[in-house]
Amino acid sequence: MKKIWMLPTVILVMNCLMLSASAQDTKTDNKLKIEFGIGMNFSGPQQQMADLMKKYRYADTRKIWLKIFKNSKDFIEYPIYSNAGFTTHIAFSYPIAKRSELGFMLNYSGFGEVNGYSSVYGYLDVHLSSLSLMPLYSYELKDYLEIQAGPAVMINSCDKYKSGSPASNEQYTNYSIGLLTALNLKIWDRSVTFGKIGMNYLLTSDTEMGPYTSDAFSDSHLIPESTFNFSHLNFVFVFGFKL
Repeated sequence: MKKIWMLPTVILVMNCLMLSASAQDTKTDNKLKIEFGIGMNFSGPQQQMADLMKKYRYADTRKIWLKIFKNSKDFIEYPIYSNAGFTTHIAFSYPIAKRSELGFMLNYSGFGEVNGYSSVYGYLDVHLSSLSLMPLYSYELKDYLEIQAGPAVMINSCDKYKSGSPASNEQYTNYSIGLLTALNLKIWDRSVTFGKIGMNYLLTSDTEMGPYTSDAFSDSHLIPESTFNFSHLNFVFVFGFKL
């Protein structure tokens, strides 16, 4: 999957630089911009965590004794997770040339929880998230369309919660290097405010998380230290100000 995304990412960055060098448009807006984005992310590390739960026996089926809806299932099949998560960011940028801007973005992506269940070990809930800081180059292809690219430093988190003693809860944080590419469509662009809808992809290197133990004081690992990849796709709505 990483190789599939690598080629379009490199092509987009190269096009971005070439277009900047050959820009002839006279439009310049010499104002500092601040923007806030909110949206959803897809294709994060949830599936990898779910696969580990299946491998290490956290994928049992639990019977539902009290059903709220008559036609609902009698059993819950684990692991449970969603492929969609929540994304938000704040960014600053300033014009450096015709149609070109440089800035910084701070992005948070929460991928939700992956819930596992074992008839032997009980419940296992793992929350996944990533915080990214990146310098960002923006180029305006048209008055209504822009592309962005920049390297990213990502702080990836994997917080494990287990039923029983709170001492068994564990938190893991690790770093990875990434690359963001984005395509934004401008909805409006006025003298003070602007709005966009955008799509961006964060491609990142692998990172190690774990192990996940049955007890905080036990050396027996239910799930050993494992490799995760926090690459993901974001769809966002952006509202911004020109200062």
